[in-house]
Formats: sequence, structure tokens, C-alpha cells
Amino acid sequence: MLVLFLRLLATKNIQMISGVLVVCVFFSIRFYTWQQNTRQVMQVTPYVTQKQHLLIYSDETKISGDLLTFKAWWWEKRQWVNGYYRIKTLAEKKTLLQMDKTKIWDVAGKVLPLQAPTNEAQFDWRRFYQGKNIFLAFAVKHYTLQKVPPGQMAWRGRLHDLRKRCV
Repeated sequence: MLVLFLRLLATKNIQMISGVLVVCVFFSIRFYTWQQNTRQVMQVTPYVTQKQHLLIYSDETKISGDLLTFKAWWWEKRQWVNGYYRIKTLAEKKTLLQMDKTKIWDVAGKVLPLQAPTNEAQFDWRRFYQGKNIFLAFAVKHYTLQKVPPGQMAWRGRLHDLRKRCV
């Protein structure tokens, strides 16, 4: 970087030097604000929520045993979350397995920060999800399904639904 900076100064072109400095300052400020927002979201303490809305795409759900995991858009907070739901009955599991449309879930549950690895060589899920701009986990206790209103992320929902049907 020092060599590049010296090379830039050697050009003695004031417009180029000032332009590069403005771009560097802009990206530095943007990086600093992103880093501060990331730290603020990561320091969330667990809390219970009532009547929240999660937009869940049909191809973003996975069922393993009696645990449903999904990536969802949290409507009220305008951010992605990693969600979990413990399935209670076989009929409910069958219904969730057949879900092939994008839905909005009215949920009640607990919001948690993503956990750091507990062992030295353990895979770091928190860092993995941070790379995908997911900083929170949502443990759903109760839900009700709704259809997505027309026009609200409709084209994206249709693409996810098509992807679910093709798999």
C-alpha cells in the first residue's frame, strides 16, 4: 500500500490524488459504520417476542428429525435471521414438509444472538452466518401461517417457489 501511495504522489496530478483520497475516505467511513452496526447487533441480549412476522421462502427450510431450521426475513426489524422451530406432531411435520409456497409466519418466540464456538477446533457458525449478514437466531415457540400479500417481494418469492418445485 505504501508503494502504491508513493507512486500516486509521484504522478503530481492533484486531481487524481484528491480523487483517490476522497474515495478512500468514503470507503473508510462506510466500513467503520458497517463495523459499528455489526457489533451493536451482535451484543443483543436474549429476549422474548410476541406477534412478529417472518417471511420464509419455501426452499430455505430444512427438517431434520423434529427440528425445522430456516432462514427468514424478520419484517419488523428488517434483517435476516436464522430460525428454529421444534415440531410437535407428525401431522404438523407432514404439513411443513409439503410447504411449497413462500409464506409469512406470525410468530412468538425468543431472539438470541448466534453462539460462538465452545471448543477450540469447532466450526464457527457465528462467523459463517455473519458472512451472510445474519446476526440473530429466532427460536419460534408458536406460529400461524399467512399468505404473502401481492406485490410484497412477490417476484422473489415466486423464484424461490420455482426452485423448491425443481428440487
